[in-house]
Amino acid sequence: MQSENDLKLLKIGRHFWEKKNKIIIGENSLVKGNIKAEILDVFGQIIGNIIVNKTVYIRSHARVKGDIQSQELLTETGSVFNGKLKIGQ
Repeated sequence: MQSENDLKLLKIGRHFWEKKNKIIIGENSLVKGNIKAEILDVFGQIIGNIIVNKTVYIRSHARVKGDIQSQELLTETGSVFNGKLKIGQ
């Protein structure tokens, strides 16, 4: 799925998500697939790889299983990340 605007996912998605702006993964959401965006804000669960040009936020109840490539990663206490991390170029 490709889009120019911000996207907020509230349910289950099984796609390759590509955005030019920001993707928000809602608290009860599960994404099985890869994500590419400028900014990613995760409140739910992602199983897949992530490529973000700016910042990835992993909130306190979020779960991410997959590799992350980004300029910046911010995690809150209680979040879970399992995968490889590449920060910067």
